[in-house]
Amino acid sequence: MSSTLAYLSFDLKTHEPQRKLFLQELAEKGSPFTVDDYTVEDRVPADDWHKHVRGKVGRCQMMIVLIGDGAATATSVAKDIALAKSCNVPFFGVYIGGTDTTASLPTGLARNRVIPWAWDQIEGAITQLSKEGKNSRFV
Repeated sequence: MSSTLAYLSFDLKTHEPQRKLFLQELAEKGSPFTVDDYTVEDRVPADDWHKHVRGKVGRCQMMIVLIGDGAATATSVAKDIALAKSCNVPFFGVYIGGTDTTASLPTGLARNRVIPWAWDQIEGAITQLSKEGKNSRFV
């Protein structure tokens, strides 16, 4: 499988350590995907932020959303999901920090699209997403 570009969405306020660990494990695994970019702070005017992040999300083939405590109310995560939908970028979530199926999810992320932090399952989700959204090939 060739390298696939992914955008990583997470709660900036609480999940930076998990983002770093996820990227570290990704590098160690030699995974078939590359995180091209990830959630950024929205300190710039809304129009500039939207244009900037839309470009980042839009150039990726998929988005991975880290789901931990607080992700359901993180505005950056909700904005990332909305942009992924508008760009037809498929996405899935990964439970982090001891969260599980009882965790509240951000708007737009279906429960059946969130998996545990297990690399075999993550790679399976990547394979599935490689046939969805903007990655679809119609004959």
